[in-house]
Amino acid sequence: MDPNTDHCYSRKRHLDHTYCAKLEPLTASSVNPEIFKSGPLDVKRRQHCTGFDKPRNVKASRKRLLKKVADLTPTCRMIYNEYKKAKQQTDFYRRAKKALRFNKEKSFEKLTENMNPYAKKIMKMQINLCTKNKKGRRFTAEEKLIALSIMKQSPKCYRFLHKIFILPSKSTLNKMVSKLNITTGICPQVFELMKKEVSTWDEKKKMCSVVFDEMSLETALTYDRNRDIINGFVELNIRKNEFADHALVFMLRGAVYKWQQPIAFYFCKGATSGVELKSILRSVVAAVLECGLKPITLICDQGSAFQSTIKSLKEDTKRGQLLANQEPGWFEFF
Repeated sequence: MDPNTDHCYSRKRHLDHTYCAKLEPLTASSVNPEIFKSGPLDVKRRQHCTGFDKPRNVKASRKRLLKKVADLTPTCRMIYNEYKKAKQQTDFYRRAKKALRFNKEKSFEKLTENMNPYAKKIMKMQINLCTKNKKGRRFTAEEKLIALSIMKQSPKCYRFLHKIFILPSKSTLNKMVSKLNITTGICPQVFELMKKEVSTWDEKKKMCSVVFDEMSLETALTYDRNRDIINGFVELNIRKNEFADHALVFMLRGAVYKWQQPIAFYFCKGATSGVELKSILRSVVAAVLECGLKPITLICDQGSAFQSTIKSLKEDTKRGQLLANQEPGWFEFF
């Protein structure tokens, strides 16, 4: 193989290394003077070769085939929207990562050590969930209870706070409430929780009044999946096959301190009779006494059934005091 005639450098490099040898310096005899004779066309050619007219190694801008988003296919349009959204949220995720690091540091505990435990829980919830998508946020049972208490105090205020802070949606809270096993009548679970809470109160805070009233309802039937029953029938002391159009509700209110707690409800048809109301009222007051509270008054409106029930209770109490050889006490009716 002749390296002078064969121009395959992969073969020639094993024979000699002339391709990487140093160039010999130019001499006056080796330079052809015709090269430096140039005309107008040669000047442009040399400028083009030397590259002084434009910078070298500069990539030209990529031409867009489609200039409108509307011309994209549905798949490409979806990818383009996701890319645009991710580009806009770059700074947001960077701030969120800093917030997560701040949450893990001890400085967060120092800043929140004097805060209310509920406010501390809400603040921690904001920091932990700020990087999550709306459908990817998961709330604990305690966080849902805090949000539920705010919503029950003022639904309008909760809707306003939901626009500012990260809070569970209304449907999430309603699903949690629907899973609770609360039936008509006296619910043992409610009174057990009340008994634990009341055990830490002083005597003045335990004084309360029993408030009860009836409210009209629209006649309708609903299916309860948790208990596998149909709601909408009369449920007082026993369940009857009659459509209910009223609800009898009992609630406790603090006499000295401001607090309130619903304790029982019943479904009835029309106004509740005095005999049934008397039996229900006795059982409700007995359950309130067992949990540690001290009911001192009964509050209701001027309904005929309520008046007859209160009058009958007064007579029964006087009769019992006379049989026990006690002085008759005083009664007050609101």
